[in-house]
Amino acid sequence: MYKKTVLPCGLTVVTEEMPAYRSATVGVWANVGSADEDSGNSGVSHFIEHMLFKGTSSKSAADIAEIMDGCGGQMNAFTEKERTCFYAKVLGDHVPMTVDLLFEMLCDSTFDQTELERERRVILDEIRMYEDSPEDLIMEMFPSLLWGGCSLGRPVVGTAETVGAMTRGDMLDYMKRKYVAGNLLVSAAGNVRHEELVDLVGGHVGMLSPGVSAGRPAPVVSPPSSSVRVKDCEQAYVIIGREGYPQSDDRRYALSVVDSILGSSMSSRIFQEIRERRGLAYNIGSFTTSLESTGLFGIYAGTSPEHLEEVASLSASIASGMRRDGPSAAELARAKEQLKGALALSLESTSWRMISLARNEFYHGRFISPEEVFDRIDAVSMEDVMSVSDSLLDVSSYSSCVLGAVPEGFSLGALI
Repeated sequence: MYKKTVLPCGLTVVTEEMPAYRSATVGVWANVGSADEDSGNSGVSHFIEHMLFKGTSSKSAADIAEIMDGCGGQMNAFTEKERTCFYAKVLGDHVPMTVDLLFEMLCDSTFDQTELERERRVILDEIRMYEDSPEDLIMEMFPSLLWGGCSLGRPVVGTAETVGAMTRGDMLDYMKRKYVAGNLLVSAAGNVRHEELVDLVGGHVGMLSPGVSAGRPAPVVSPPSSSVRVKDCEQAYVIIGREGYPQSDDRRYALSVVDSILGSSMSSRIFQEIRERRGLAYNIGSFTTSLESTGLFGIYAGTSPEHLEEVASLSASIASGMRRDGPSAAELARAKEQLKGALALSLESTSWRMISLARNEFYHGRFISPEEVFDRIDAVSMEDVMSVSDSLLDVSSYSSCVLGAVPEGFSLGALI
């Protein structure tokens, strides 16, 4: 039931019609994120995301909230390094109203100065919140260490300095350059009809500027390095890792299998050895992120200061052991089933399907069906896993960052 239409202005509409569902999730996406910013306007994409909820020429922020609550819907938004999405989940009967409201917010928000100053305070509080959450803060530190010389290394929310200095004119100028028709996509999944959605969207595109904004500069990966930041908290947090694979790399399927075996599942080697057998950390595992032209792969842990050295050393040792010996046949089979099961469960959510539709279109220019993903996971061989492990689990190429209650003079260099 997948359908795709590219309107003459360049805006793309993709849908997955699911008539058995009563609800639908509709998202308006902009091919814009923190990767498109420079050091002077860091956080502008995220600030704009907030401001689009703060009122149009005919509706206040309260009006927007009341409209959604009045139809039992849920509206939200998020900004990533490469995309921004505004979306709502509603009953199928309310899709036309929802599309109208989303485009009114996108094209007719007033950026009222009073609301802007109020929201600036909210975002500055959000930035301070990250400082109070070491689990989140270290996840910002690691990209900064890896991509410190380019926009991917800066936090999506920006900094207190850039957000504090940002003006209404800065935001409107950025929107004029980036929120153009060729940079926008509408995705919807659930109780929605493609042709009707195309007509609804087509009624609003006259308010959009035509064209496509300039492409992003290629990311610059820093040489392996270490960063230690002492912070007053109970635990110490550590990430070791390196650049991963972009979305265009077909090895991402084998990488997901490696990630599952190594640390991202409850049966994984790192989780079982460090948490279950030794009780050294509550929160530990591996993670991977794939972007347009690069990616991340890392191992994360939060532990007590006295266990920091042991946890870091064990994590590196487990990764090196998998690179050397590979997984067992049982581990390979279990990882494949775990990945397919997680995907199958996510298919029950129209919101997940809406997001998946959009990301596949942005990254691959086509629909990638669940059946295709299942087949690609099943096709991952032991040789594929060994090849990816050899590429990504060489801990001598890793960068590392440590945050929190770090023992004096601590260094990860000798441990990895």
